[in-house]
Parts: sequence; C-alpha cells; structure tokens
Amino acid sequence: MSTFDPKTAGFKKVDSVAADSRGRVTLSKQIQQLHAQIQIANGRFNVYVNDAGQIVLDPTMEIPVREQWIYKNPKALKALQRGLASAVTKPLVDAGSFAKYADDDVDE
Repeated sequence: MSTFDPKTAGFKKVDSVAADSRGRVTLSKQIQQLHAQIQIANGRFNVYVNDAGQIVLDPTMEIPVREQWIYKNPKALKALQRGLASAVTKPLVDAGSFAKYADDDVDE
C-alpha cells in the first residue's frame, strides 16, 4: 500500500470535514477560498485516489474538440502565444475606420 505525505508533497491542511450519512463530503467553504482557480475550471475536478484511499481533487478544464487542434499543432500554438504576448507588450496601432467596407459583399 503506497501513501504520500501531503505536507511533503506541497499540500497544507486547511480544514477537517466529516462525511454525512450518505457518504458525501461538502467542500463549499474550501471551494470559495479557491474561487479564482475553480471559476477558471468551471467547477470541474479530476479525482485521484491512491491505494491508501487518499483523495486528491485537481481543478481541471475541458477543452471542446473543436478547440483542441491548437494544442496538437505546435507551430500554430507558438504563433498564437507570440501574438498574445505581442498584444500585451506592443502599442495598439489605429488603422482608421473600416466603415467604407460595411456594404461589401462577403464571399462565403
């Protein structure tokens, strides 16, 4: 049976909770303390259990299939990351109004 020591694995004890009569554990207070991380993950967790019965909840987010391609294409991902970094560090360039194109036909 393998166990791990949460303290040496970088965890800190934040509370002690008891299961109810149906075996459920409520973590709402702990979740509220981690609001930003949980909000990013849309309240979803991967659940890990070891042989000793220790449980780890890892906030996670699911990526829709239509968006996963970017992570499977290293060149496109790198270009996206460069573009995002550039958007943060470089000043915005005003290209003027595009109103004159508003009535143009669009090829579909």
